[in-house]
Amino acid sequence: MPANGTYLICLTVAALVLLLFLILVVKLHAFVALLISAMAMGLASGMPPDKVLKSIQTGFGDALAGGFLLAATRRECPSLDDRNPGWHASAI
Repeated sequence: MPANGTYLICLTVAALVLLLFLILVVKLHAFVALLISAMAMGLASGMPPDKVLKSIQTGFGDALAGGFLLAATRRECPSLDDRNPGWHASAI
């Protein structure tokens, strides 16, 4: 089946249902469940397996890098906690 708009929307809903099923019913760790549902969605959309893994690696890498930079900044500049009350809302 070609990866058109309607198919991809249905596939996204199915991936979310799979994610919730793995977390709530199977009691799988959320990170592992997210990896499995991301792989399933990529493969079901017609992506080759090597591109699916590369896409997941890039996506998670970018997200983790952003969180790391926030945590490193907070560790190196603890005085920002005192001067900026909104800083706690963005803390990890």
